[in-house]
Amino acid sequence: MPDTSPAGPFAVQPRLDVKPWGGSRLAAYGFEAPGGSVEPLGEVVVSASQSIITTGPWQGTSLGDLTARFPGAVAGHLGRAVTGGRPVFPLLIKLIDAAQHLSIQVHPDDDLAAAADSTGKTEAWYVLDAPADGQLFLGLTSVSTATFLAACRDGDGSSARYLRTVSARAGETVILPAGTVHALGAGVLVYEVQQPSEITYRLDDWGRVGADGQPRARHLEEGGRAIKPYLRPVPTAGIDREPVAGDRRILAACRYFALERISLWAGGRIETTTSGSPQVLTVIDGEATIRGGDTELTAARGDSVVVPAALHAVTVTGPEQATVLRSWVPDLLTEIIAPAHRAGVSDSALAAIDVTIP
Repeated sequence: MPDTSPAGPFAVQPRLDVKPWGGSRLAAYGFEAPGGSVEPLGEVVVSASQSIITTGPWQGTSLGDLTARFPGAVAGHLGRAVTGGRPVFPLLIKLIDAAQHLSIQVHPDDDLAAAADSTGKTEAWYVLDAPADGQLFLGLTSVSTATFLAACRDGDGSSARYLRTVSARAGETVILPAGTVHALGAGVLVYEVQQPSEITYRLDDWGRVGADGQPRARHLEEGGRAIKPYLRPVPTAGIDREPVAGDRRILAACRYFALERISLWAGGRIETTTSGSPQVLTVIDGEATIRGGDTELTAARGDSVVVPAALHAVTVTGPEQATVLRSWVPDLLTEIIAPAHRAGVSDSALAAIDVTIP
């Protein structure tokens, strides 16, 4: 095993999670359920601790082990700040195929999750595809938390009448702050970026049973403590950055992560930089080449490349048009707010992607 920290970008093999609500559309991104599975593929977990590095001198090492060994070089000072100094990779990214409604759930914030030695779980969904009647369930209506939880007790989906429903539209993004009651609607395919936490409090499961034929566990007491009933997020189209060799749009930005869509022109070249954070680049259409240090990687649709924080910049090119989603932990003032203000973006437009203006 090498003694030096990674000096270039590397590819990872995601973790594949089967789910009772999963579907078959992740095959279009190169992923299928493991052989012998009785349930369909629901999630492709790109940057989990268990994700295995598949290129370069650290090939065969898990992303979690590499981050624990070189926390500064991999996670950077921004990544370590948002994980409370824990030696974990700061960005948890998934592709999710919801053939059925996902459970109605909530995640704890940092303060509540600290008791489990974890971060909280603020997340964002970028809608890759949705049917005409696709829905997102985003926060409670004006009902009290107690009334909502009472409706959850049978676990048969009755509580959904107390949730706000919003149309799911491809190309839109919504940030779900920790404490938001939410569910992904049937038929919706998303890219999800979130804090690196596995804590989910399932409140209602639409009467669904698991592979063992039994209802899945629910967590009404813990979830009740986590719910923030005033949170009612709204999807957004994002804000444009100055186009250089491609169209760039900031889709979401908060202290925990930022998400950018890069629509690369044929033959275009774009540099992506950070101030002390890793980057994760996922190709969702076409093919792109990522170059950094002495390393060059070509990524096709569904492939992801991790750029360690020690490598502050990489270039993204493509022979034809390509679309790449980029996630990182931002310095909000210097990387998001100041450039947006210089471009004439209003504070209200920044607030729509969840930026807190100091």
